[in-house]
Parts: sequence; structure tokens; C-alpha cells
Amino acid sequence: MKMNVFLIIVSLFFGMTSCESEAKADEKKSTVETTTTATGEKEIPYVNGVTAKNKGLKKGEVHLLIHYPAKVGMAYLHETEGKNFFKIDSTKIVNGVADFGVDEYESGFYMTSINENENNIAAFIINPDEAKVEIGFKSGRLESSLKSIDSHENKGWAAYYSMEKKFNNIITKYRKDRNKSNQKAKFDVLIKAKDDELHGYRNEMIAQYPGTFLAKVITYKTVRDRGDMGKYWTDIDMTDESLVHTTVITDRVQEFMILFSGAKESGFINCVDIIKSYAEVNPRILEFSLYTMLDGFYKSNKENVCLYIYDNYIVDEDCGAELSDTMKSRAEKVMSLREGKVPPNIVVASSNGKNVDLHNIALQNEYTLLMFWSSWCHKCEQEIPVLKKTYEKYHSKGFEVLGISMDLKKSDWLGAIEANGVSWPNGCEFQQWFSQSARDYKVTKTPTLFLLDKNKKIVLKPKRIFEVNKFLQEHLK
Repeated sequence: MKMNVFLIIVSLFFGMTSCESEAKADEKKSTVETTTTATGEKEIPYVNGVTAKNKGLKKGEVHLLIHYPAKVGMAYLHETEGKNFFKIDSTKIVNGVADFGVDEYESGFYMTSINENENNIAAFIINPDEAKVEIGFKSGRLESSLKSIDSHENKGWAAYYSMEKKFNNIITKYRKDRNKSNQKAKFDVLIKAKDDELHGYRNEMIAQYPGTFLAKVITYKTVRDRGDMGKYWTDIDMTDESLVHTTVITDRVQEFMILFSGAKESGFINCVDIIKSYAEVNPRILEFSLYTMLDGFYKSNKENVCLYIYDNYIVDEDCGAELSDTMKSRAEKVMSLREGKVPPNIVVASSNGKNVDLHNIALQNEYTLLMFWSSWCHKCEQEIPVLKKTYEKYHSKGFEVLGISMDLKKSDWLGAIEANGVSWPNGCEFQQWFSQSARDYKVTKTPTLFLLDKNKKIVLKPKRIFEVNKFLQEHLK
């Protein structure tokens, strides 16, 4: 896809009707910066679509209507926070339409799902500049079938999301092929060309949707000074609280760490300090950035970096930030997953229909293994026979297991229990990674294991069952 830069610039500066005032035109006006490489080649211009019209967080009343393929059921609305989302409203679907009525919203991305199935969920934009947002879906698979019925923002987002996904799929394939190839320079050229093509497409979308929330988000998806550690964050307005309802900061934090940490603990900590210094201009952005890093490093098994963030910026009275009680509570929940801490309790229906309670089980045994698993997990299939032998050997000495399945279907879950001859307690919430227990324990893969003692404290976070067996050999004589 080749873009006509001249036409884009013309449309950016002169794409207005004759009846628009100069003030309104200025509100939508984007800026273009053309740069050159060291060899003198022209690069795709950087188009800044952040204008007076879309700058900052907006709040206002919006009438939200959503059309679904399902004629009846319950529709759910979720507010996003980075890559996380939280349920905020629900209503009945009547003749295929869910009318959420008029309510006050902040500008940003929201998500919708049907019948509490958060594995079938789609993102869309609410911008109070649009008093009415009416969207729908072309098929039962919501994520890939968004359509706008009456929303300029979502007409653009539906088109952009589909095209960006195609670009990223190709780029991901090139990167995988590059890792396997001895002609890496060849794939570097292909990746750069596709990156430039995506950049050009983003510029086109900014030109087509000037002054929109979408144009702002697309602008921030392209880092103006990507290779410069000192300038990486200077093209983004860190006072703009609407960024909390996007993945802009989350994605940039991840890339910043990859580019400038050197994959070393000291490098990660240096990156944390830099990001914190830019984010502290706004309390809400600071809280969001700190939690994003804390959560990300925990999921990456870098607990020392988590501890650095927690000690220096969350609980330290001298150096720590003025954070809300909610933020501190969320941070403490992450830190409770370290060895020596009491993790969140899990109370869930078991395979025999009765509730199982993790903390109660732990209190009644010397050691309890919490195992997140699934029927479709091949590693689980390999580990369960090993665990069965360990269970048979140590159960009478005070060892118990609680399995928490990540399955979506009850038949798959119960079938796997029977097929594997599992006799220990098992529970399932049928929400996969979106279940409360998976969220509380930051589970992103199976199997994930935690070993608790009789005081409910984590004593081991093993990767494999043989580590559990070794621990029990030493502690359950």
C-alpha cells in the first residue's frame, strides 16, 4: 500500500468545508514532521493528530445502543484500564438490541460481551463528543466483526483495527521467519517495509478522522523518537488521563523495557525510574504506570523489580508517591503472590457440586499445592501422572492438592478429571483467563503452581512437579 504524502498533507490542512470557521479548523488541524535518515533517504512523515479538539480527558453523557447477533440474553459493558477491563453495567438484549440508556462516560475504549462470556469480547470507543453511540456486530464472534451504525469514531476504529491486525500478523510472521533464517538482513528489510506501510496507513487514518479520539490514539501508536531513550516519552501528553482507557502506555512501557533495559535487572530498574519521572506529572497516570510495571514484571517472573517498585514508589513515605488506597490495595494483592506471603483465597464450586475453599484446605494440611491447569494443556497431561505418584506418597502425611481448571466447558473439565484419574479436589469458574482466581493469581499459562503451608503462606512457586516432590521429601519425613 503506497500513500500519497502530498494528498495526506493537503487533506490534513485543507480538508474542511467552506462553512467551517477557522477556529474549528484549528481544532482539527494536525501537524506533519518530515525527517530523513543518516543516508539522506526520506522517511514516512510523523503526523501529530493530537489537536485542541481531542486533547485531554473528556466526560459527558452518551446514549449507548449495541446491536448483537443474539436476539435475547444479557449484554455487559466493561471499562478498560490498559489491557485490563472491569464490568460496569449490564442490560437485557431485546430483539437483538441492548439499550444502555444515557449515562456519563469518560473518553476511551470500552468493551462489550454477552452472557458473561468474557472470552468473546470486543473493544469500541466512547467519546462524549458523540452524544449517541450506536454500534453492532456482523457475526457472533464480536472481536472481529464490529460495525458502526451511528458513530463516526467507531466507523474509523472498526476499519483501523482490522487493518492493523493484518499488518501485525505479517510482521509477526516475518520476525518468526527471521529467527529461523540465516538471511536476517533480508527479513529486516521486509519488516522495515511493512512497518513503514503501517505508519503510512496510520497517517491516512489520522487525515480521515481529524480531531477524533481515534486520531489521538493512532498518533501515540507511532513513537516519534523510538531509538532515543531520552526522547522516547516526549511525544506523549502524560497529563492526558484518557490514556488510562487505552493500551498506549502499556504498550510503550513494554517496548521501552525491550529497547533500553539490556534485559538486566539494573536496566529494568533504570527504565522504571525514567518512566516514573515522566508519569508523575499526573497522579492518575502515575498510579496507572506504576501498576502496569508492577503487574508486568510479576508476570515476567522479575519479582526483585516488583519489590523495587513496591518499596520505593508505593509504600516508602519519603520517596513513594501519593497513591490512592485502591492502588495500594491492588499493589499489595500482587505482592501477596511472593513466597512468604498469604495469597488471595479461592472459593469455587468443585466437581462434586460443593464449594472448595483454598484457605480452609491449607489450614487442614501441612502443605497444599494449588495447581492451575486445563484439559487442553499438554504440559498438564505430562505433569498430572507425576503429581499422582507424589499425591499417593504424601497425601497421608499431610499433602493436599487443589486443582483450578481454566476450561470453558464443564464437559471438557469433568472429562479430563475422569480421563486422568484425578482424585484431589477440583474447581472451575468456566471463564478461562478472565476468571476471578486467574486474575487474582495473574495466571497466563498452564500449569501454574503455588505450594502453601498450613499457615496459608506460599513456600514455593515451582515450575514442575518434581520440584514439589523434592520439597516434600525434605519437609514431610
